[in-house]
Amino acid sequence: MKKENKAETFTNTVKTVGIVKSGVGIVKSVIGLIFICLISIFIIKIGVPMWFPIGLIAFMILFLILQILEYIRAKSVVTHFSSDEDGKIAVCIDSDEILRDYIAGIWRYGKGAGSYGVLGVGKNMTPENSLLITNKNIFAITVPLEGAGVVAAGTDISKWQWLNMQKEIEGLLKEMLDTMTLENLINSCVNCIQIPKHTVKNIKMSDISNGVSIVTIDKKKYSYSIREKEDYARAKIIFESMNLLT
Repeated sequence: MKKENKAETFTNTVKTVGIVKSGVGIVKSVIGLIFICLISIFIIKIGVPMWFPIGLIAFMILFLILQILEYIRAKSVVTHFSSDEDGKIAVCIDSDEILRDYIAGIWRYGKGAGSYGVLGVGKNMTPENSLLITNKNIFAITVPLEGAGVVAAGTDISKWQWLNMQKEIEGLLKEMLDTMTLENLINSCVNCIQIPKHTVKNIKMSDISNGVSIVTIDKKKYSYSIREKEDYARAKIIFESMNLLT
């Protein structure tokens, strides 16, 4: 499907760049190590203490090992959407719960948001990219485009998708809505945050950043930036009609 192929193409490109970059790093490290070994022979002959060239060689060997590990991680990175489901709790939709609207293309910011990477590979801890708004809940879900939630070659793919693939996110979300029940859709998106309407203290919106901050009565805060201005304006109308906007 075309929408998915764009995500796959970018994700595979990022992965390839990471592999090539790490491979080049290995070659440079080997050349550097050989050069340091040759220089060490010379400086030992002129009376430089042994600890100095040994230290240089040890440093280059360590650097080479890190490059090899980065290469291995770059080759083994899994780019299809995945998440730890060990602690997952299935969401149950009430029989009278209906979808009021959705917002595709959101980015989590503020406390609790962020990603991490080790040797260029890691994950985004808060990859939610869409909101589903029902008459009883607000769900922040991750529409599973290829690469969602993945950090590869130092690139947070979820952020790139938010910046450049709002239409692809929305297209896949619409397809899921057309072919799945609301409950099945939500449960298929393992990175899902459920915010019951009755627990919402207030919702604040920022016209500057297209931001929406949902604050609950137990003082939890979920802040998202909406990619498209039109969707931001629509979200404002939705939350105002639910008497949640302050």
